[in-house]
Amino acid sequence: FYTGTRCTLAEFGHNRDGKNGYPQIVYGLLSSEEGCPVAVEVFPGSTGVPTTLSKQIEKIRRRFAIGRVISVGDRGMIPARHIDEQFRPVAGLDWVTALRSAAIRKLLNQGRIERSLFDEQDLVEIEAPDYPGERLIVCRNPFLAAEAALDGLYVIRTSVSAERFSDEQAVRAYKDLSKVEQAFRCLKTVDLKIRPIYHYLEHRVRTHVFLCMLAYYVEWHMREWLKPLLFAEEEPDAAEELRASVVTPAGRSAGARAKERSKRTAEGLAVR
Repeated sequence: FYTGTRCTLAEFGHNRDGKNGYPQIVYGLLSSEEGCPVAVEVFPGSTGVPTTLSKQIEKIRRRFAIGRVISVGDRGMIPARHIDEQFRPVAGLDWVTALRSAAIRKLLNQGRIERSLFDEQDLVEIEAPDYPGERLIVCRNPFLAAEAALDGLYVIRTSVSAERFSDEQAVRAYKDLSKVEQAFRCLKTVDLKIRPIYHYLEHRVRTHVFLCMLAYYVEWHMREWLKPLLFAEEEPDAAEELRASVVTPAGRSAGARAKERSKRTAEGLAVR
């Protein structure tokens, strides 16, 4: 949200911060699979979230000359209407997203999802006529059973073929959105605190946001380099091997747990 009144970018729109009495600006952050920021773009505050995504995809394909793009976004970022209108007609553009609760209920009512499928497994691929040429990967996580009707179910929706992405890889790609969410948290509230913005000239507001992204870029690399001195996971492959399933919460490797217990590195240095 934007506390000034003179910026031409600041407009009223759907406020994700719950500050409905303030105008806002909207910015779209593009990151790599590992969560490293790649680009950022500022939009007027009335811009819908899916519009920011289409702009970033256009940037990837034209500026970075990448022909095949798999875009991963949450339910709000890649809505069904957006897929039909802007994704499906474009060759070389695939998606990984998730279904909303209403769509999952519809699949349950149609009998497409049978609870007996999860007696011995926690994810299964299904097909449905409402999603032609797509894969639906139904996951059951008992830790997410807050809504009795859905019983801990969530459904990953993707156009990527099984030869390119296994069921587990598609679920993991969706879960990797947490790395982008971490970047937003860092920019907005935790470390860099993009607000307040005192500029009102459009190019200065854009520059302010761009500098914040560059600062996070530096922080991201510093965290990578300083992992041995942080409580960060240094052995993600080892941690993944300890995981019973991609559906269950991620665990910690033996080395990471040792750092947590001792508060020291293997060399005896204090862990921060």
